[in-house]
Amino acid sequence: MFIKKDRRRIEEIFQDSTDEKTSLNLAKRFAEFQGSVRCLCKDIYVESLQNLKTLNLYDNALTNVVGIHFLSQTPIEEINLGGNKLTELPLEVICFAVSTLIIRLTSFLVWNDKVASNRLAG
Repeated sequence: MFIKKDRRRIEEIFQDSTDEKTSLNLAKRFAEFQGSVRCLCKDIYVESLQNLKTLNLYDNALTNVVGIHFLSQTPIEEINLGGNKLTELPLEVICFAVSTLIIRLTSFLVWNDKVASNRLAG
């Protein structure tokens, strides 16, 4: 299956009111992400993601995903975090009901202790 890359900048994608945004292919945009998902974590973007099912963040040189909890307000089903530089997944990653979390490790990954203890407790 071939996935067409959206060449618009992230800001332009979110400004496009004609796009239903059921699937966002934001792979290989390290210049825009600069190591984190902060550029996505804006309150003004949440409303436009009410149909979001799939989010592809593959190969963005992400070192953290702090702030990704904003996805708990969407019907997200799949997140691809493969090919990034993550060494830890924070509690935020399990704060929403995602059926598929793809992580292809290029470095050692550790679940944050808070994640493990909260998973066991609840």
